[in-house]
Formats: sequence, structure tokens, C-alpha cells
Amino acid sequence: MKHTKSFLIKLALVLLIASFFAGLSQNGFAQSHPSVERRQSDLNFFFDLVTVNSPKEGFSKINIYIKIAYDELQFVVHDSIYNAEYELGLVIFDDDDNQVDGEIIQEKITAESYETTNSKELYSLSHTSFDLRPGKYKIVISITDIDTRNTVYQKASFEVRGFGEKDLELSDITIVNKITVDSLGVKSIRPEIASHINEKQRLLFAFYEIYSKLDVDSFDVNYVLRSGRGSKIENGTLRQHKQDNRTLAYVSIDAAKMSHGRYSLEVTVNDGSKSVQIDKNFIIRWLGIPAMIVDIDLAIEQLKYIASSSEMKRLKNAKDNERLVEFEKFWKSHDPTPGTKTNEHMEEYFRRIGFANESFSGFQEGWRSDMGMVYIIFGQPSEIERHPFESGYKPFEIWYYHELNRRFVFIDETGFGEYRLSTGSWQDWQRNYWRP
Repeated sequence: MKHTKSFLIKLALVLLIASFFAGLSQNGFAQSHPSVERRQSDLNFFFDLVTVNSPKEGFSKINIYIKIAYDELQFVVHDSIYNAEYELGLVIFDDDDNQVDGEIIQEKITAESYETTNSKELYSLSHTSFDLRPGKYKIVISITDIDTRNTVYQKASFEVRGFGEKDLELSDITIVNKITVDSLGVKSIRPEIASHINEKQRLLFAFYEIYSKLDVDSFDVNYVLRSGRGSKIENGTLRQHKQDNRTLAYVSIDAAKMSHGRYSLEVTVNDGSKSVQIDKNFIIRWLGIPAMIVDIDLAIEQLKYIASSSEMKRLKNAKDNERLVEFEKFWKSHDPTPGTKTNEHMEEYFRRIGFANESFSGFQEGWRSDMGMVYIIFGQPSEIERHPFESGYKPFEIWYYHELNRRFVFIDETGFGEYRLSTGSWQDWQRNYWRP
């Protein structure tokens, strides 16, 4: 792993990020409803941001963990060894959009077999950190596959908390799958990405730091684990010995009993006179389920464009602990390559759901809109005519699917960008025309 932290060297990265933001406003569906999809590549990665205290006075440290599956990268074979290389770019902006820091990281990973290169279970994990003053920031992270030159970006807003003003404080929580202690008692961790935890992790740990100025020997730690709907799964109380002004602590999480979905952990630390709480949201993901699915009930509802009425009834009537199984059965019956681990139709369907949400959301989620519905069922139009300012007409668009000899007309009746389908009832054709 090679790191570069120089603003002069990162000039090319800054220009690249600038062109990315310009592309959002000039190209692709993201601006309004243009004719070209904004898909820089098929790369997909996940990241987590964790704030802890920094030894640098007046600053906090933001730890950034990034992972990408082997299957997402292009491997090149040489002497029976498969190698993949990619470049990570990170740029941090303050609340006024001024760049305050950044970094370029070169990564190289090796696989011993072709099967390994296609693994969705093996990941390359990267870590870096920045010292920042407390405040609000934005981050743009890019990954470029060196062989294919495909680049994908993600961006997020985050807030850096300050430390040192109170007698008792907690860092953010890092979800980890392994904690080791050396002969000197020093702990090291192997982090997970909170938004993408593999179902095969049977035991997890919520790792955090306690900062205390008080003369106490130990702390009472209370924790509550909840499902995404808020129901309590587990709770407990621990006694944590104080190590110094900085105490490294963790709570064990039995992931074996947890299904695919969202979860939250609340940790409260009490020193006898004061208490402080920190929360962490995380997602357990089952292999074979598209990354964008975190709520199985919503995913079932989103099948209404392609599932029959009997299939929808069976899915919705399934008990909570059976719903995911029924969901998998539905897609198994619609798998074009049943002998493989990937269900291409399911992946494509939920990719379109995600794209519709990104591109057509307004007064409602994008997948529920008329444009989203047509895009999900038919995919990218062959051609789009846009008429935003026709004299005597309300704004309208015509989507053409030449190979199907069909067209769809959308009219913005309100003038607020809420385009509605004006060409018949979608129930007449939707389940017969789903095009993977």
C-alpha cells in the first residue's frame, strides 16, 4: 500500500473530482431526465467513517475504512498468479466547499486462483485517517481500477466531534470482527464496514474508546441491540476497568442469530456520577442479496412491477422469519443461470430500483414514480425527446423503445418536475414486458 499526502501531487485528483461534479449537472439522468445514464462503471465499494480523539491538540481523528470485493476488480494473470491494482482517491472539503485535506492510495492484491478473483466474499480492505478540527465536512472517495480505468465515486457529509471539554466522553463505535491483544496488552482490531457486514461473521465486536478525567477505577457499561424496526434483540451490563485517561473497550455481538437487515447498538457508559451514550447503525447482508437491499419488506413491495398477484400475496403473507426465504425462492424461480452464485435478473432489477431512486425521486421515492416504473421494467430508453418549454404545452417527454415498437409520454402537469405517464394503464403490460 502506497500513500501520498501532498496537495501538489493531488492536483490531478482534484480536477477529476471537479469534472465528476460537473458531470452530475450536465450529463445523465441525475440533472433532470436526460438521455444518458450516469454510470461511471460497475465498481461497487463500501466505506465507514469513525471519529476518535487525536493526540494533536484541538483536533480529532477521522478513521476511514474502505472495502471492495475481489469480484469487482479486474485481475491480470502472470506466472499463474492473479494480480489486481486500484487507486483510492480521497478529498475532504469543509462546509464552505474548500478542500482541507486529501490522499491518494495505491493498492495491489493477489489471488492464487481464477475462482478467487470472482469471489464476492473476499475483500480488499484499506484504512487511512485524517486529523481535522471539529466541524462539518464533505468527503469524496473514488476508486479507479488500474487495468480497466473504470472509476466510481461516492460522497458523504459528516461531522467531526471535539473531545476534551467534558470529564467523560466516548469515541465513535467501530464494528470489528477480530480483536487481538499482544504481550504488552496492546489491542489491535480488524474492522468491518458497518454498512456491509458479511452474514458469515458469527461474532462481532463494537469497539470504542472511553475518555475520562475522573479518578475512578471502572465504568458501568449498558448496551441495547435493536432491529431496524426498533425491537429489542439483546441487552446487557458490563463492568469495564479503567486503563488510563483513554480506555479501549468493546461489546460482543452474537451475529449468528441476526438475519439480513438493519440493526442499531446503543452503548451507555456511567462512571458513577455522569453517563454518556453513543449509537452505531450497521447492516448484516446475506450473500446473493443485492447490496442496495436493507429492508426485506420494502424489497418485496418493490417486486410489484414484475411479480404476479399470487406471488405478491405469498410474499406479503409470509411470517417475519420466513419472508426472506420466500423472497429468495421467488428469485430462484426467476434465475437465468441457476447453477451460479449470481442471479443476474435480481441484480439488474434492483440496480434499476436504485437508479430510479437516484434519478426520479421528488414528492415520492423514485421507484414509485411513473418514470421510475417504466425505467425499472424496460430499462434505458432507445431515445428520449424532451420538451420543457414548448409554447402552449406543459413540459413533456417521450421515451422511445425502438426494438419493442413502444413509446411512453410523460407530462409535468404541475410544473414541479413530477412527470406522470399519459399513455394508458401500466397494469396492462407491465408483467409481460419486464426486460432484464
